[in-house]
Amino acid sequence: MRQVNRKLQDSVFTNLFKEPENRLRLYQALHPEDTEAGVEDIQDVTLQAVIMNGIYNDLGFTVGDRLMILIEAQSTWSTNIAIRSLIYLGETYKAYLARTGQNYYTGRRVHLPEPELYVVYTGDAAHEEESIELGEAHWGGENRYLRLSVKVLYGGGNDILSQYTEFCRIFKEMRRSCVSIEAAVHETIRECIARGILVDFLTQKEAEIMDTMTFLYDPDVIQKLHENELREEGREEERANTKKERARADALESENKRLQAELELLKAKMAETMAE
Repeated sequence: MRQVNRKLQDSVFTNLFKEPENRLRLYQALHPEDTEAGVEDIQDVTLQAVIMNGIYNDLGFTVGDRLMILIEAQSTWSTNIAIRSLIYLGETYKAYLARTGQNYYTGRRVHLPEPELYVVYTGDAAHEEESIELGEAHWGGENRYLRLSVKVLYGGGNDILSQYTEFCRIFKEMRRSCVSIEAAVHETIRECIARGILVDFLTQKEAEIMDTMTFLYDPDVIQKLHENELREEGREEERANTKKERARADALESENKRLQAELELLKAKMAETMAE
């Protein structure tokens, strides 16, 4: 089995967009009307403690009063992304308020950048949803107390985000035709450069991308991650069962105490009756 010598690793997605110039190009793809923003206006606020299966594949940054949060969905389509986005947003705001020294327990209104939530879908299944609505996804309709919308991005143009989704599509084709992951990654990089897709990024970081993708798609690594997930689910179930057993024991103890008290009261009444 290939030795895994690191627990956490950037995905190609975060590796691509952690570069300031590429984050600017991503922002310009989402907001082409803003022609004045520059690299110096973008601040990375990606949460380094939020991971999925041990892999970073989320991205957060601010541009002026905009907060952009993007989550990559590589394979399985899930409306749980709305929940994931909500939690990510809350954690990002918490970090932002701490960083800017704002106290949200006082009466003074705090300043927050306006959020924009996106999911970059690079999976195989065909979807036409323009957005995922939290209320519709989880409560069967709009919730009047909490509204959250995540815009779905599929690519399809020539901007940097579309080039990334095309890179993912080509890699999936190569995986089906090549005999190994290493060969699939090599052929994907070669094909993308030939087509003018992410040329600078793939040329400059070819070795790093090879290492990252062979790690991410190594069958043994995937199996290990799956086993870790099952193990953690088992721990959660064990903790839940322990909690239930503790609650059941506490209930039995309370019931025993109640019955004991009733018995003592009955004894006292019987003693009084005999004394009369």
